Amino acid sequence: MLRHYDRRTVWFVLSWLLSLAPFWTSISTLAALSMQDDRYSYAILMPLISLGLFYFHQKSIFSDSRYCLTWGVPLLLAGSILYVAAKRLGSGLSVEMFAVILVWTAGLVFFYGTNAFRSALIPWIALLFTVPLPQSLMHMAEVGLQYASADVSHVIFKLIGIPVFRDGLVFSLPGLSIQVAEECSGIRSTTALLITVALAGHLFFRSNWSKLCLVLLTIPIAVFKNAVRITTLSWLDVYVSHGVLAGPLHRLGGLPFTLVAVAILVPLFFLFRRIETGFNGSVGKSSSAPPGPVPHTENSGL
Repeated sequence: MLRHYDRRTVWFVLSWLLSLAPFWTSISTLAALSMQDDRYSYAILMPLISLGLFYFHQKSIFSDSRYCLTWGVPLLLAGSILYVAAKRLGSGLSVEMFAVILVWTAGLVFFYGTNAFRSALIPWIALLFTVPLPQSLMHMAEVGLQYASADVSHVIFKLIGIPVFRDGLVFSLPGLSIQVAEECSGIRSTTALLITVALAGHLFFRSNWSKLCLVLLTIPIAVFKNAVRITTLSWLDVYVSHGVLAGPLHRLGGLPFTLVAVAILVPLFFLFRRIETGFNGSVGKSSSAPPGPVPHTENSGL
């Protein structure tokens, strides 16, 4: 990248490094939130993922570089004003980080132009996920997964023949009563699966429909995986060894159950790839095959 755009890239990187100073409080707060709250553990990784995607798309991003003051300066002013206002009014970390990303976007547009931004849209969207969801929205997502996991768990309990009485999020089993708490919603593993599937879809799929369908399917698969974890641990506690729910398998055993989701997603991934490849191949053949010679028919004179 530096070989082709030495001066422009140096100024861009320097401007980005300088921007870290006024934004350092918000960035460090985000880092602390990501380390302390499992629900936001993904946020600190998104800039790295965005940087990797940025490098992956660098040829198209820098293919038509030109300075753009028309959009760069207004974006810079808008981001700066929004950040100051968010700090003064106490609007929260979400608004602050959105303002930070707006300023960084202004730098990209200023030094490389709007065409570069359009080419960098996917890395930019990944960077946008650095903005933490407000607590209210995160709570809504967590509660939604919590109740969905409880619903599916109830069905699985019935299917495997375990006597169960449900009262909201509380399940009464033989000799055991459990509650599907917010910590059992599986929001952390669901977020990790969504990010992984979205990246894999972007890298290996061409069709936006294939990418969208696979991402949407990830949510019910993650809920099913979480329900399998709840029912399996409950079954073990009732019929194998009391105390399983208080042991390390409950606290640290998320990975084996994540493999359940992976075991479902991998075949789906290859199925979508096969469908997409077959469709593209058939379209290519039908469109590229030259028309055959027109058969010659003699006029019989009748």
